[in-house]
Amino acid sequence: MTNSGSYSSLSATNNIQIPIKESEQIQQFHNCKKEEQKKEEQEEVYENEYSDLEYGTWIFDFFELPEHDFFCLVDDDYIYDNFNLVGIREQVDYYEHAFQVMMDWERTNLGILQEEDIPLIEKAAVHLYGLIHARYILTEKGQQKMIKKFKNYEFGECPRDLCNKYPLLPISLHDKINEGGVKLFCYSCRKVYHPEKIFNKIDGVYFGTTFPHFLLFCNPELKPKKNKIGISFVNGNIDENKTKIK
Repeated sequence: MTNSGSYSSLSATNNIQIPIKESEQIQQFHNCKKEEQKKEEQEEVYENEYSDLEYGTWIFDFFELPEHDFFCLVDDDYIYDNFNLVGIREQVDYYEHAFQVMMDWERTNLGILQEEDIPLIEKAAVHLYGLIHARYILTEKGQQKMIKKFKNYEFGECPRDLCNKYPLLPISLHDKINEGGVKLFCYSCRKVYHPEKIFNKIDGVYFGTTFPHFLLFCNPELKPKKNKIGISFVNGNIDENKTKIK
């Protein structure tokens, strides 16, 4: 008979037998170290991308809000190129004022407007930036910025065991504004998940319905690895799974 406090089996590492419970603790320690390293890498990316932002500007304030963590920084050169903004004007109320606020041209001169218009213009500026962002992340520079976030698991990881913690990507289920918030897509199992509640008010249009597919089409090395028999871990169709990612 064995004592109630003994372990049923042992695992060997470098010819040294370690009780399973102790081995699990070691694994937890290594996992914690990996999480710390991942956090440091995310902070480094954040510092590199956002360190040049001027304090108090509209863009700075935009990225200070945690609900905007899924966005990447759009280059000013891209925004100032009128070709990239074709068709957006018709989708944004107070377009001229919104653009000026977004780029801090007249932010200190909003007193010339009706007081009740100012919140509407601020909201329009966010909408304008989101629409520009949806186009920018399809460019080479935009893709590289989103790839960094993808590799750092800033969008979360798939909760399904067979997906082996494959990173998620933001996606929209609709092509029109105000029809649904941003969701998270796993390319491994082809399922869509709800993000945390803090992201519920972010319109999915700011990322688009095809972004994950386009990103991995242009960067096939990011696609999930295949198992031993040569097929993806899980096959399925896009659906609105109610699992929340934390």
